[in-house]
Amino acid sequence: MKKLTLFFVIAITAITLFPATALAGDDGWDINMRLLFGTRQYGTWDNRNFSADVSDLQSQNFSAVEADFGKESWPANIWVGYAQSASNVSVPSAGIDLTSKNQELVAGARLHLPLGFYVSGGPAFLMGKTDGTVNGKRYSDTLDPEVGLMFNAGIGIDIFMFYIGLDARALTGTNKRDYAQVGLALGLSF
Repeated sequence: MKKLTLFFVIAITAITLFPATALAGDDGWDINMRLLFGTRQYGTWDNRNFSADVSDLQSQNFSAVEADFGKESWPANIWVGYAQSASNVSVPSAGIDLTSKNQELVAGARLHLPLGFYVSGGPAFLMGKTDGTVNGKRYSDTLDPEVGLMFNAGIGIDIFMFYIGLDARALTGTNKRDYAQVGLALGLSF
């Protein structure tokens, strides 16, 4: 999964930097790059396989990199992003020590509205894995890749070319990985 993570980070960086560097001198382009950090809450966690409550795996810290770009005359910008989240739960009395990690790639459209608001939407491709130990035995569960629909809204302010804001999003349409998240967005705007 680390090779795949590195691939996505390189791909998002390339997708982001190409228009930013190639088009930065053209006044007709709107280019925004952001880093996001926050917390994500997944839907009901499946406890069937465990002798103790592992629902703490539902709440995960996340980090993400995303970009949106387009001509100012376009009705909406092209939006791409990569995110990862993780959490750990340990229940020594039940012999449980688990880590859950999830990754996603999203692409879609972002509409910038007056007063620093924006809304986005598009398909998201997700992968997830939970591993650790249960009763002293190695446990590993890799979820099948899934595609869901991402909805996103946020507000922020540009200070010169720097951006700071709040971002909220929800993913729906998956079998096991629907979530809601809130985070801080930091970035650059060209």
